[in-house]
Amino acid sequence: MAVQYYVVGSGSIGRRHHGNLQALGAEAHLLGWRGLDLATLEALIGGAESAAVVIATATQVRLELIEICGRLGVPFFVEKPLAFRMGELEQIYRAAAPVAERSMVGFMMRYHPALRALVQEPVGGAYGFALEIGHDVRQWRQNWSFGESYAAKSEGGGVLLDLCHEVDMAHCLFPEARVQAVESIGHADFPGVDFATRVTLAQGGGPVGSVAMDYLSPKSLRRMSIRGAMRCWTLIGWSRRGCGQTEVTTARGAGSSSATTCFLGSWVISWRWLKGARGRATR
Repeated sequence: MAVQYYVVGSGSIGRRHHGNLQALGAEAHLLGWRGLDLATLEALIGGAESAAVVIATATQVRLELIEICGRLGVPFFVEKPLAFRMGELEQIYRAAAPVAERSMVGFMMRYHPALRALVQEPVGGAYGFALEIGHDVRQWRQNWSFGESYAAKSEGGGVLLDLCHEVDMAHCLFPEARVQAVESIGHADFPGVDFATRVTLAQGGGPVGSVAMDYLSPKSLRRMSIRGAMRCWTLIGWSRRGCGQTEVTTARGAGSSSATTCFLGSWVISWRWLKGARGRATR
């Protein structure tokens, strides 16, 4: 029997997931969040013989949809971040427990081949790291206005939540690192919304590093570097949909090598979750 995929949230990300699922041959339905009646949604999902849900709503809309999925035993894919309020995080974990093994949070950069290689073969003796992402938010997407988007709202918006892939990647590489400081700057026209944020992390007996993200960079940038006693590793200009240049310097610069990697992030994560949801989606 065919699994019915319900994409909740009809913004740019929701439309992208909906398109990817259709391109992969799935039966997908796109539902806008505004005006959506939760009881009607639950009846719709519950009436399907086999179903799965993509949650692509604004950041603060998570718990109520995950609760429906948990009650119905339906696997879900939820866009990052998993929660906006710390107080809701435990509630989300409890609600998701019945379907957690078949569900996924949308941190697709952890599937990037360069990151996976680093996780499998870490830079030995690493003492420092830095991850950075930035772009001019006014040039983000065509026919899109920052001021009218979820990102411009104090409830769920801001660059730390919006561009948190780098935080997740730092956690994948250094899972024992803990937050030491968070510093942000905002904008007078958008109170409560951070436009540039830097997170300082440190691991006991290990490296100290930072993760920085901003809405201000006149030219889009994404880079990561890890410094070790015998090797320095840098990835410049990588993206979830494009190519990046990897540079590895060894023995204090005595030798170096470089390679180019390409990655289709949104396609990869849709395909991975699609396989898992199809595998055991029947209630």
